[in-house]
Amino acid sequence: MIGRWLTALSVMALPIPGNAQAQIGLSSGIAQITLVARSSPTAALQSVGPVVDIGRKGAFQEATVGLRLKANSPYRLRVHRTSSQSQSRLWVRAVDGSYHELRPGSPVTVGSGSHASSSSESTVHYRLQPTAGGRVMVLPVRYEVVLDPTI
Repeated sequence: MIGRWLTALSVMALPIPGNAQAQIGLSSGIAQITLVARSSPTAALQSVGPVVDIGRKGAFQEATVGLRLKANSPYRLRVHRTSSQSQSRLWVRAVDGSYHELRPGSPVTVGSGSHASSSSESTVHYRLQPTAGGRVMVLPVRYEVVLDPTI
């Protein structure tokens, strides 16, 4: 009996920790959260300025047109020739810096980027070979913005 009494007393005398903790599930500490917001790819050609004659270079008349573009994803700005009725030949400076002749059905890429804010302005350079004695100040072109969205 004394042996049982001593065993019970020794078990009760073991040190018991003051705070016992257990947790199941999420921690209550600070955690980092990443929020990803995606919007549909959009682009707009907000304004097209007037044709500005910048002079002659040999037999060619040179002109520029200012554009304001807005895009929230990667884009390419292309120029199309709209009319083949004009006898004038027309070249545009491409994104690579060289001039390419504009022909109906063959657009030329004149700009590109990862995005464009509402204050992004571009200048498109043209060379024209006007018909006899004529100054061409109305260009037979249209502009197209092609989006290359990343997913």
